[in-house]
Parts: sequence; C-alpha cells; structure tokens
Amino acid sequence: MAPVRNGKEINQTADAITARSNSDFEKTLKLFNILRQIRKEASERFHQEPNMICPDDLLRSIAKIRPKSHPELLEIKGFNQRMFNKIGADFIEVIRESDRSEGLWDSVKYKGLPENIKFIYDLLEKKYSLAEIASISKISESIAAVQIETIITMIPDIEISHLFEKGELKTIFEKIDEGVTGLKDLHFALGKSIGYAKIRIASAKRRVS
Repeated sequence: MAPVRNGKEINQTADAITARSNSDFEKTLKLFNILRQIRKEASERFHQEPNMICPDDLLRSIAKIRPKSHPELLEIKGFNQRMFNKIGADFIEVIRESDRSEGLWDSVKYKGLPENIKFIYDLLEKKYSLAEIASISKISESIAAVQIETIITMIPDIEISHLFEKGELKTIFEKIDEGVTGLKDLHFALGKSIGYAKIRIASAKRRVS
C-alpha cells in the first residue's frame, strides 16, 4: 500500500520538481546562447547567414539533448555532416565543458581543476590575451570564455583584467551596475563594440566581486 502523503509533503515535492525544472531550463538557455555565439563566429568566418549555418530550432534541440560525440550530434534530426564540419567540434567541446563545469562548483582549489581547465588557468596566470589563449588551446574564443567563466566561479580572485583593452572591463561593469543583464542586452548596450566572449568573462567576474 502506497504511503499517504500530507499536503505539506506534496507541496514540498512539487516545489522541488519546479526548482529542478527551472534549473534545467536555465542550463539549457545558457547553453543555447553559447551555441548561438559559436554559430555567430562561424557565420562571420564562412560569410554565411547564421541560419544557413544552423537554424535556431536546431540549436534549441542540441541545447536540450546535449550530445557529446560526433555520432550523437548527427543523430539529431536536421543536423548533418556539412554543419558538423563548420561548428560540430566546437559544439561538442562546449557541451562537454558545460557538463564538467556543473559538477565542479564545490571545488575552489587549483588542484580541483580538471586538466583542460588547468591549462587555461596557467595561460591566464601568464597573462596571455583571450585571442592567444584560444589560439594556443586550439579552441574558439567562445569556448575559452566558458572555461574562464568556470575558473572565475571556482577561483574568484583570479586576475582577468589583462584580457581586456583599456577601459573595456570598467565599461562593462558600469553597464551591469546600471542593471543591464544578459549577454545580448549588454552587447547592444555597449554599442556592439565588445564581443560576447569578453562580456561573458566580465559578467562572471562581476557576479563574484
């Protein structure tokens, strides 16, 4: 016989399910926005409209399913090898990185960082620019920004000012302090003069400062 639950227990269960659903939605939305940024960079690189690279509805499916390999990505209806050649490897890397990051929030010591993050950490410590970090790591600036965001969350006092041109970080902080939130809103508020990757890093730093 199933146990009888009182109203309080039912409400607590419902609240837990709602909180989990909200958390899943936020993770999916965050990943969707990162995938869009990767697509934007590919669009500029290949001189094609973003939707020709990969339409939004397909990006949403990828963000929800979170494929972590070439075969898994190609299993998603509408995604093909042509798309993979342009953005697939970056998509898989950022999805894997997102999953790794979500399991690391309780660790705040360098020894708790996974190897790929340690490498980025070392480059940050050596004051390489964002473009140099991306080039040396053989990843896009968008993915480098996601990894740096993870490091900032785990090690809030990490120095990141060298990633920005003079005045950029201060300007982004000012917009955030004015109440402008969200990468897209900040990008427009800044007159599209600062890229999404730098805005992501600055936003992460502001959250922990």
